[in-house]
Parts: sequence; structure tokens; C-alpha cells
Amino acid sequence: QCCRRCASRPAPAQVSVGSAASGCMYPTHATPYSLAPTPASGEVTRFPLKRSERTNQATGGRNRRDRCILALRLVLAGALIVAAATLNLLLAEPATNATDFADATVLVTGYQPWGSLTHNPAAGVATRLNGTRVGSCVIESVSLPVSREGAEWAARRLASSNGRIAAVIHLGFESRAKGLKLEVAASNVAALSNATEPSAGPGSVGDAEGDRHGRCDASPADEIEPSAPCLLASTAPLDLISLPPAVEAWSRDGTVYEAWSRDAGTFFCNEQYFRTLLAIRSLRLAPPPPRSRHKLPPPEGSLLPTLFVHLPPEDLHEEAEVAKVVQAIAERMVLGR
Repeated sequence: QCCRRCASRPAPAQVSVGSAASGCMYPTHATPYSLAPTPASGEVTRFPLKRSERTNQATGGRNRRDRCILALRLVLAGALIVAAATLNLLLAEPATNATDFADATVLVTGYQPWGSLTHNPAAGVATRLNGTRVGSCVIESVSLPVSREGAEWAARRLASSNGRIAAVIHLGFESRAKGLKLEVAASNVAALSNATEPSAGPGSVGDAEGDRHGRCDASPADEIEPSAPCLLASTAPLDLISLPPAVEAWSRDGTVYEAWSRDAGTFFCNEQYFRTLLAIRSLRLAPPPPRSRHKLPPPEGSLLPTLFVHLPPEDLHEEAEVAKVVQAIAERMVLGR
């Protein structure tokens, strides 16, 4: 109402704010006024901020900074979570299933009774170990006849294994053995097909083949493979295999004997050992890569670890005790490489 009344009157030359001459106590658009000198063209006039305005501006700045820091922390936390999940997937162990165990086996063979022997501890120990695990592998035991067919069986099996065998352990028994023996080599000497007893070494009493043991016979008929070397060394990591002192002392008279042997005899034990080592070298058979990503693969050129073990007489040590020693040897052959 005041503004309409003022607008109906003629405007004075200059009206002061709150002047009684204007008849109005409030300025209007019809009564221009200025509280500060008019700045020149292009200049910007900055007025001092009130305390409340300064406080609001400072608070707003801090809020923006806090929001930026919070957002950065959230981004970093998310990146760490993603990195941790990715690393966990990369290092995670493959799922264990029956196929994995079936694809990696430790082959253990044991000879059956022959001649006057009604029970062969080699077959008994092999049977006890059948189905037991060595790391991610499972032991597969086979009982073989004491014959040329039995001596050739493992070599034929390796030729068709498709790299699924991690190690081979042959078990044999010798009545004159002075405890458990780890054979470090095999001779290129064929067993006599009409032999009924194993030999214990060159020149042994009752050894029909003692005169030709330890060398390649000049006659090809006496050699397993005429073109092969006279000796083939074990491919097992012998430096990783250690036996308890009590095992080395296994004997009838208490005398300590070496557990290592360079004489596998001239019977089918030696022939089986030589044929298996020859097949491994001829076919360049290597152990399968480890299932665990935390383990390094075998060195390039590694051969399938194979060892022959002669067992002590049954009345000297129980089969269960001997089986534990053989299983420990298998673990060193598979897990210690």
C-alpha cells in the first residue's frame, strides 16, 4: 500500500532512506539509492563477509574435503578387496577328487611265493600298502609271479601309463638278506628260466649264476638287452632317502649292516629292476607335475623315480612294520623331489 501511494506522487529530485518527505519508510524500485561509490566500468567490488557467512563457507570447505577423503578411502578399500580375492583365486589349491588321485599313482609291485616258499613278504607288504596315500597320490599295488612274465610286466605298464605314475617301487625277498636293502643299481644279466632259488650275490653258496654276476656276459643270450649298458643306476632321489638307525640294524645277529646295496642278485628281482629302468630311460619317462601350485615342477630332464627294495625275513620283522618303512620311502621319492 505504501509503495502504490509513493508511485502515484511525482518523484522528488533525491530521496533519502526513511525521509519524511517521501511519505514512505521503505525504499522502492522507484527510489534508487547507493550505499557505496559506484565502481568504475569493469571493476568488481568485494564487500566484507559477515561472521555467519564466513563460518558457513569454512564449514562447507571442510565438508567437501571430508567427503573427498571418505570417497578415496572407499576406493582404496574396494581395490584391496578385489586384489585379495584375485590373489586367493590364484593361490587356491585345486579341488581334490577321485580323478586327481587316480591320475597320479605310486606303483608298488611284490613278488608272489615261489618254490618252497609258501608266503612271500614282498606280496604281503605290497597288499598292505594298496590304496594308501602318499601326498596327493595313491599307492597301487600289484602281486606278480616270479617269472619272466612278471619281470616284464612293469615295463609294459609304464609304456602305456600316459605319465600318470609318480614313482615305482619293486619289492622282493631274499632268504639270505641281512635286513632291508635299497638297491642302487641293476645288472644287465637275465635270470635263468629254470632257477628255483634267488641268488644272494657273486659266488654265493648254491648260486647257480654267481660266476656271471656283476658284468655283461659275452653271450647275448645271458644279457637282458645286448645293446643296453651293463649297469643301470636307480632313478630315485637317493640323497633324499634316509632310514632310521634301527632299520639299518635289522639283522639276525645284531650286527649293523648297510641298508644300501649295489648287488640286486641275478634272479628275477634284478631282471625286473633292469627292465623297468631301461624302459624309463628309453621312453624318457618323467614324473607328473605336482598338483599343488606352491610346489615347483621337477627339474627338466628328470626321470621317473624307481627303486628296488629287498625285504628282511618275515620272522625278523613284522610286515606292518616293514610296510611303514616302505611307505616312508615312497613319500621321500614323491614329496622330496
